[in-house]
Amino acid sequence: MAGLPLKTGRCSRSIHVSWLALLIALGLPLTAQRHRFRYYSHGDGLKDTEVHCLLQDHIGFIWAGTATGLFRYDGARFTDFPLPSSGTIVQALAETPDGTLWAGTNSGLSRMRDGKLQLVDAVGWVGIPTQSSLVVDRQGRLLVGTTGGLLIGTQKGANYTFTHVRNPEGFLDAAAYGVHMDPAGTVWFGCGNKLCVVESGRAKEVGGEAGIPDDRWDAILTDLEGNLWIRSVHKVMVRLKGEQRFRERDRGVALATLGVASLHMDRDGQLFAPTEAGLSFLAGDSWETIGIEQGLPVNPTCCVLQDREGSIWVGLSGAGVARWRGYGQWQSWTRSEGLAGSNSQAIYRDRSNTLWVGTEKGVQRFGPDGKFSRAWTEKNGLGGQKVRALISSPDGAIWVGSAPGGISRLDPKSGKIKRFQLGDGQEDVLVAGLVMDGEGRLWVTTQGALYRSTPLDGSPRFERQIPPLSSAAETFGQMLIDSKGRWWFGGSLGLLRMENGQWTRFTSKDGMLSDGVDSLTETPDGAIWLAYSDSSGISRLWWEDSRPRWQHFSERNGLKSDEIAALAADSRGWLWVSSNDGVDAYDGQKWRHFSQAQGLLWDDCVGRALYADGDGSVWIGTSRGLSHYRPPSHLIPDVPPPVVITSVKFGDRTLKPSPGMTVRYSDRPMVVKFAGCAA
Repeated sequence: MAGLPLKTGRCSRSIHVSWLALLIALGLPLTAQRHRFRYYSHGDGLKDTEVHCLLQDHIGFIWAGTATGLFRYDGARFTDFPLPSSGTIVQALAETPDGTLWAGTNSGLSRMRDGKLQLVDAVGWVGIPTQSSLVVDRQGRLLVGTTGGLLIGTQKGANYTFTHVRNPEGFLDAAAYGVHMDPAGTVWFGCGNKLCVVESGRAKEVGGEAGIPDDRWDAILTDLEGNLWIRSVHKVMVRLKGEQRFRERDRGVALATLGVASLHMDRDGQLFAPTEAGLSFLAGDSWETIGIEQGLPVNPTCCVLQDREGSIWVGLSGAGVARWRGYGQWQSWTRSEGLAGSNSQAIYRDRSNTLWVGTEKGVQRFGPDGKFSRAWTEKNGLGGQKVRALISSPDGAIWVGSAPGGISRLDPKSGKIKRFQLGDGQEDVLVAGLVMDGEGRLWVTTQGALYRSTPLDGSPRFERQIPPLSSAAETFGQMLIDSKGRWWFGGSLGLLRMENGQWTRFTSKDGMLSDGVDSLTETPDGAIWLAYSDSSGISRLWWEDSRPRWQHFSERNGLKSDEIAALAADSRGWLWVSSNDGVDAYDGQKWRHFSQAQGLLWDDCVGRALYADGDGSVWIGTSRGLSHYRPPSHLIPDVPPPVVITSVKFGDRTLKPSPGMTVRYSDRPMVVKFAGCAA
């Protein structure tokens, strides 16, 4: 039974990389998948759900300006703040370097003083028309687009003095709309129905030679490549770096919500355009949209904020705020996105770099466009449509293990399927796992006997195997051929190892937590990890001075749940453990937990449906669909959030704490409110 472990390589080929393939490689969202959002509304203290703008301040609070109020999120709920007058609509928010919060409203410019918004009389009565009308530039100046033109505020002591930049002479509309300072220091703004720049303190129209039609330009930004973008309610245009003329780039983007357009960019350069049809994002030369079908609570969106942790917040028109869980890291697919069944039970990438997914409704191929093929089922000749294991052979065929249904061979080119007989027992057709050995033989673990094929290049047969030190009564969960060529069998009577023809049995007497082993994997350090069938947790096995050593993990020291579904090791050396309560990842020092709160589709994971891909990502099968995790290029430091005291009350008096203050003993009780903000 000696053999070498089968090494599968990636095909080397030269292909044309399309924008769609590039999006997949970068892990950017595709509309053929589902995303998870946390929804905030009335029950979270957001009394007005007609959101117009979002901001994160220097402390970490998230602010939302709405049609009737200003609200601050402290990590638990929203709190409202008094406005200068009734009927005030908060259109825009900004924070200057001194920590002052500024709000642009339909009644004028306001700033936060002593917990209240106060109108800034120095600018006179003007309205702030769009969320992009309030910008702080690199010098700390406050650029304000108003119904009376552009205002540039410069700090003088505790106050700001404002310079008025009027639209060019002859413009019928005196308003300034979207405002932007580009990397070169040039100030751009929408001036009436034109586009202007500020030169020597005066507004200058960007003429028709730039190819810009008359429109109200509400949003302007420069992307990471130096391209300049402008957007109106109806149109999106871009001037590529080094060019003079703008070109249209609005294919696929819907109208802006509430008649006000905005543009947003995350720290990696992804562009977003909120629309009445959902949140649009730039995908190559066109825009794709995330709406209700992809996980948003409603379609109309107004604005986007990426906080310092990397999370995306989406302002919803008439529905509050949604926080995108797992943005840039998590992707998911359900039956609504083309997955044949809800239970993703088997995941495997074959030798041609194609991903295959098995569910209770058959097996499918997952294409580079993010879409699933039709499902092969019993109607197409599959032994059973409840697919539990997948593997490919050197000839490119896909071998499918079903439970029930036994073994089937699928030819991806022709689509033809051939079924193979295992044993005669009822449990023998309930396949649990598949492994290809170095001699090209297929090993099959079932809920009954263990089987091995004859060479697959002929007319293979499957023969029952009873390993030494085992018996006909033992069943096996998973088999593993490790990097050193050792064979491991996780069985109901313990762990079996075959090395150089010698067999060894490990049980609880040798340091294991239990005798029943269900799942196996190997980390790059050569350690063997095993999960138990009786919910004892997991164990790590390694050797020191030729003696086995054990390390155990359970709910008591790192795992979220002891009911383990599957084990896998990624290319970084991290161990992944799925369970009935999400997924845990171990980097050798610390455990990290992933659940629906972080972006996982569903917390209940399926047994043995965990696949570590060659690019470092991990695929997780859940009882509601398939999730895909891509690790970020830089892990966010796992540090406690800053704690901020929001109010202190002594007896009936609410005071602002200050150094050296004294309080009488009779002023009791003392009530302190605090918040843990985003880092």
